[in-house]
Amino acid sequence: MDYSTKTATINQPAAVEAIEFLADLYINKQVAPGAGGGTGAEGAMPGQLFTASRLGMIIDGPWQSPQFNEAGINYGVTLVPAGPVQQKFFGAGLSFHLTNTGALDSAKREAFYKFATWWFQQDIQRKWSSQVGFAPIRTDMSNDAELIAANPDLKVFMESSHAAQPYLLGIRNAQKIESDIVKRYLDEIFLTGANVQETLDKAAADLDDILSTER
Repeated sequence: MDYSTKTATINQPAAVEAIEFLADLYINKQVAPGAGGGTGAEGAMPGQLFTASRLGMIIDGPWQSPQFNEAGINYGVTLVPAGPVQQKFFGAGLSFHLTNTGALDSAKREAFYKFATWWFQQDIQRKWSSQVGFAPIRTDMSNDAELIAANPDLKVFMESSHAAQPYLLGIRNAQKIESDIVKRYLDEIFLTGANVQETLDKAAADLDDILSTER
């Protein structure tokens, strides 16, 4: 979508080319199991297939490392390859929120800020990251030697922040778009072999209907 105008671009040439490339991998070359549904052969998740040495590559997060190490998999971690124009990939995140009602309560407001101030400290982030295996949420810790020594996989994930892009950022109906547009129409393409351009034209029309409420 075009974020400045809140209009659909999912059926434009670049998007069509990208989805046709993916559809070719799924349908014709059959090298990417689990099209559309997130699962592969016999209902196994991609991480399970990779752990069982039945999948050669997986795009995932640091939460997979513990099971890969436990299984004794000989694996490496790298950034998602760059596309024809630039290197961009999905950047997921969580956030803290203080509601309007909570903000009116001075005690709750101060408690919130006190917790946030504590949480974002480098030593607290280092402790949390080393224990759960996730990258710290501070970009100034991307070269933290202590963390990298404890979990070398984290180095790549921390380096990824320069090219990570949030998905549907600031869109109130993001979940509806994900389920009613993205999953619905990509499943139609990947699972039934539907014509990419025609299917994305339908997706764009439905997406514009949803986005019209956000302009």
